[in-house]
Amino acid sequence: MRYRANMLPLMVSYLSVAASAQLLPPSFFIQSTAVDSTGAIYVAGASSESIPLPTTLGVIQPQSTPGSHGYVAKIAPSGDRFLWATYFGGDGVDSITAIALAPDGNLLLAGTTTSKNLPFTGYRREPAPMFIAKINGAGTAVLAGTYFGGAPSADRLPDRVGAMRVDAGGNIILAGTAYSAPFPTTPGAYRRDPIPAAIATCGAIGDQFVAKFDPSLNRLLFSTLTGSSGEDVVYDLAIGPDGSIHVAGADGGNRICAHPMLTRLTSDGSALLYSVTLQRPEAAYRVAVDPAGDAFLGSDTRTRFNLSPLGRVTKFDASGRTIASTELPGSLFGLEFALNGELIVTGSAAPELLIPTPGAPRACLNDGRVQTSYLARLNPTTLAANYRGFLNASASWLVGPDRLLVSEPYTTAREFAVIPPDPPPPGTITCLGSAANYRGSYMAPGEIVSIFGNRIGPLASAEGQGVQVFVNGVAAPILYASPGQINLVAPFNTPEQGIVTVEVRRGGALVSSFEKRARFAHLGLFNLDGREGGVLAALNRNLSLNNAENPALPGSVVSIFATGVGAMSPQPVDGSAVAVPLNRPVAPITVFVNGEEAVVEYAGNAPQLVAGAVQINLRLPNPLPPAFVNANQANITVTVGREVVSPVVAFGSIFVR
Repeated sequence: MRYRANMLPLMVSYLSVAASAQLLPPSFFIQSTAVDSTGAIYVAGASSESIPLPTTLGVIQPQSTPGSHGYVAKIAPSGDRFLWATYFGGDGVDSITAIALAPDGNLLLAGTTTSKNLPFTGYRREPAPMFIAKINGAGTAVLAGTYFGGAPSADRLPDRVGAMRVDAGGNIILAGTAYSAPFPTTPGAYRRDPIPAAIATCGAIGDQFVAKFDPSLNRLLFSTLTGSSGEDVVYDLAIGPDGSIHVAGADGGNRICAHPMLTRLTSDGSALLYSVTLQRPEAAYRVAVDPAGDAFLGSDTRTRFNLSPLGRVTKFDASGRTIASTELPGSLFGLEFALNGELIVTGSAAPELLIPTPGAPRACLNDGRVQTSYLARLNPTTLAANYRGFLNASASWLVGPDRLLVSEPYTTAREFAVIPPDPPPPGTITCLGSAANYRGSYMAPGEIVSIFGNRIGPLASAEGQGVQVFVNGVAAPILYASPGQINLVAPFNTPEQGIVTVEVRRGGALVSSFEKRARFAHLGLFNLDGREGGVLAALNRNLSLNNAENPALPGSVVSIFATGVGAMSPQPVDGSAVAVPLNRPVAPITVFVNGEEAVVEYAGNAPQLVAGAVQINLRLPNPLPPAFVNANQANITVTVGREVVSPVVAFGSIFVR
């Protein structure tokens, strides 16, 4: 078995990390973000449970009542701590789905509610399905607020907020889906009455709405309906240089049969400038408008059952004519113009589908995920990619033209990092992952891992000359080093839990230091195509390579190779290569073939290979159980477990006859 020198380089944080291991409890969902002039970050959303939010004294609502309620929190520009946090809700169920900053520095919140006691004194005080509120920048007072929408009914869904923006005059523009009938519209609006309903084959019947309120929220400046005869939903809106309003959404609430839609209205909502629908089954989730008035629509095919969605950015001129288009694998989450005029795109894609631009980071994956976050910067004229690389984060939010908030960056054990939406600078560690499958959540004793980054190793490829890696101060054996990748073996005395510190040094000088979560095992199976669940690097009973032309026989012994099984007995010498079977994993190893447990005849050090590479000899069942997918392949599942710790699992396949 050979160690690959090209094991998917990759990218993430250049690092402003959170000092708390977990700022937000898992049940608090981030649904909207914003950033102020100081760089402070606001996050808002809803909590599904009454789990305490680390609120601060003096805020609007330091404690939650039972049920689901909205919350909003302000995070320091470094991403390391709360400045304040508060709940926001009433006697019902509440969710904040959009936030925006007012010109005076106050914060605007919008969302859905069933509460009847929200403290509003603005345009509408009677309860309705939606709300807008203005709170001060300290989170201590509600300055203004209004309910909005039509009366709920048993046979219709409640109206829903999709997006909110603030125009140059401080007016608040709200857009979403109007299900109620009648829906409150204003005289002179482009459309006041619902569009006649077609047969509801793709969801409920609803129209898009756009409404504008004055800065005090005391006056509704206009409210209009728009859309088609189906269920028309809104996901985003943008304001053009002339004040015109661009609404992004879909002409079907059911994503399986929806089409992306872009609608442009006059600034007073009195006229439709254009409405275009792309003839593809997808939805538009983001829109941005440049200084010339050209609109950029971000859409994707993230249907419920689509494991490999496809993203698209489409450019329209001021009349709605398509002038450029480009595709990006995966889901598209963010669209923003950079300070230099480039179009920033963030999203999530499978590593094997999105090809980074030369020198850009490739992907490591969080355990249990098939996609990871990416960043792209496009030429605004042609939409060609000037840069495209992976962020290797669980999630990302564009919070302005020069800041990107990422969750669970892989080269730190922290929850949040705030980074520029740029290529990583030299000396940046972009991820550390298993050398077998590039999973990057943990590090285990004796695990063979790959560190990726920008100019982190020697200036030319070498066998580790001048490069050192220390794990909790212990030197790790280096297997390979190049400018963008270092392969090493974690020392066998690496802790089995907690946090470890990893240092990369070149010529004695510190290149980077970061943290990693430790675990008793972090199993990876070496494979032939560089992806989890792929075809394994396996040997048949005669030591020939297992492949489609040379499959294994039922009942025969097959050897597969792994790393990250954890502690071994006796403990190997770091960097050694023992020629005979000697070291065995402490934790038990179990192998299943097409769901049936196989006999493990040997599991221990792989003779002649570096300590940390483990060979597993398994006897295939005879007869073989039916294959899950391909009749000529058998699915292999390997677990490493202990009685008091959840087992660690890895997957792959081999060819069988």
